[in-house]
Amino acid sequence: MRRTRRTQYRSEWSAFQQECEWEWTDETGISHKQTSELLPNLQDLIILDTGSTIEGTFMNPDLVHDVRPSRRPIGMQTNAGTKRLNIAAKVPGFGEVWYDHTNMANIFGSSAMKDKVKRIQYNSNVEDAFIVTHKNDDTAKFPSTKEGLYAYKPTGKYIE
Repeated sequence: MRRTRRTQYRSEWSAFQQECEWEWTDETGISHKQTSELLPNLQDLIILDTGSTIEGTFMNPDLVHDVRPSRRPIGMQTNAGTKRLNIAAKVPGFGEVWYDHTNMANIFGSSAMKDKVKRIQYNSNVEDAFIVTHKNDDTAKFPSTKEGLYAYKPTGKYIE
């Protein structure tokens, strides 16, 4: 079987699957093609990741403030590889996150978020969404996307 890979990178590195295209011809001469495309508009969403052990990683400068060099850089390891994070920022109502404009998404780790909010609820019998209740009783809903991610679209109130 002959396999070729053509890869198009939108950023230097990402925890998400990068846009790629696989083409191969099997032993019978049949040509196969597999593609995966990046999720649209990730820069405008915040994903709640139940598998992340990092507080948060953001790439959209409009969703953070106080961007500065970190006093304690870390290494982030994912299935896609390893990356050093050395820039910190603050997210309104959440606190410290890691910032890197080359990332492909804004992500909150749910394990860190549970310590910063009043509660995180999920009841699949009611709705396929995580409901985050802040200490001031404001809520943020992270409904499931068609790709299976739980994402919140920040409003103007969020950014204030």
